[in-house]
Amino acid sequence: RKGLDGAILGRRGTELVNTHVAEILAIAHPDFTPQFFASKDLLIWPNGAKTYLFSAEKPENIRSVNLSYAWVDEAAFMDEIETAWMNLKLATRVRKPGNPIHFLITSTPTGTKWVMDMEDDPTVTVRRVSTYANRANLDKGFLAELERTYEGTRMGRQELHGEVLRD
Repeated sequence: RKGLDGAILGRRGTELVNTHVAEILAIAHPDFTPQFFASKDLLIWPNGAKTYLFSAEKPENIRSVNLSYAWVDEAAFMDEIETAWMNLKLATRVRKPGNPIHFLITSTPTGTKWVMDMEDDPTVTVRRVSTYANRANLDKGFLAELERTYEGTRMGRQELHGEVLRD
């Protein structure tokens, strides 16, 4: 909806364009495909809504917008996640009737302090999704190799089953 502007925060700008933007443009409905303005790191949807693209490499850039929602991808691997998260929370401040502020954080569940703090925060709803839930979208050979290598191991608990390893 117009006025519900959001952001995607990724590790690096090139990663945002090569994965997130490319996939959004590839799978968007033909009647609802956003325009991508690379020089502005911006997607504009047919209804006027905007999605800003921010890199965790430059967390100071995040504070320049007013957002209603944000998606943070691979937060566990961002060197500047604490600053980026603080700035993103400060920018995500626009609530519209029927549309509360939302954050979506997706990441490999590494045992970093930030990930464990988020998991322990009582205001955060944690949903664990295993690699197996994504089976239909993965190459069968790739998944078989992951299973052979990691199933039944400590790393398998993290990479295959979505568990934050605290030990």
